[in-house]
Amino acid sequence: MEDRTPALPRHPIIKEMAYYQLNTNQTGKILHIRSLDIPQSEYIGGLTTDFNVILDDPITCNQNEHILMSLDSLSVPMVFYNVDGTTCYFRFVEDGINVGILFFPIGNYTMKSLASQLATLLTNNSPGGRTYTVDYGSFKNDLTITVSPATVSFTIAFDVPSACFTQLGFQEDSINTSVGGVLRSVNSCSLIKYLSLYLCTDLALGCSLNTRGKPTNILERVSITAPNSLMYFRPTSTSKKFILKDRTINRFRLRLLFDLEDTPVNLRGNHIECSLQFHIVSGLDRPLVDNTRPEYPLIPPPPTEAEETTFQ
Repeated sequence: MEDRTPALPRHPIIKEMAYYQLNTNQTGKILHIRSLDIPQSEYIGGLTTDFNVILDDPITCNQNEHILMSLDSLSVPMVFYNVDGTTCYFRFVEDGINVGILFFPIGNYTMKSLASQLATLLTNNSPGGRTYTVDYGSFKNDLTITVSPATVSFTIAFDVPSACFTQLGFQEDSINTSVGGVLRSVNSCSLIKYLSLYLCTDLALGCSLNTRGKPTNILERVSITAPNSLMYFRPTSTSKKFILKDRTINRFRLRLLFDLEDTPVNLRGNHIECSLQFHIVSGLDRPLVDNTRPEYPLIPPPPTEAEETTFQ
């Protein structure tokens, strides 16, 4: 019987997609990564969430093809503190005396234990030997800070780096002064400063942007689940896939961050596991612009049938 299946053009251009995927069985790879297996020399800053991955068998493609990269799965032990070195400071002033910067001991707190620790910090560092009490209101989820006697004026300011304004219910960079010996939170308190984790790579993704529309190397954003558990994330079939600028991948850096400002996640010696998918694709319908490294020239797509005829 005659085969009437239409022939696939050499460089098919599909309107709904910017590429077509080649034979997955021959060109697809899944790279399983455990930070536990990474040599200590490849850890950056001694963190198990920031390291270089070195491939003995590089991932490559032909000159008229590109490498497509996406996250297949990610496992992270949720053992980081809700008050850590990036969220534990505030500035304290009493009756015009600038006491200086106070900090919470790093650890996991409930709102009641945080309120108790705040009262201890203020009382122990009061230049006038005053007594402070801090009450947590569960109905409004706020704090009420009181000093005795009420004639004392005090200020809690968050105009210092790594301030804990979110946990205590105040505005970022704010300076807050008591009235009649009382100071109340202006916002709802939250022990969750960071809502997501960001898995990043130093490979040029070219189409991943941050809040300000600036290029980033964020591979995936993962919502933080309950602390003290194992977070397992597997993207949907419609998850992000990135065409890489490089046609040979033999090493790259992986980082797990709290935010878009490069705040690293410290798992206190625990390890992450992730799997990355790599596929070879072709048939780009527009030039590939490397937004993360603008000094690189555009990468033109393969010529169309008409363009090929012109050059013959």
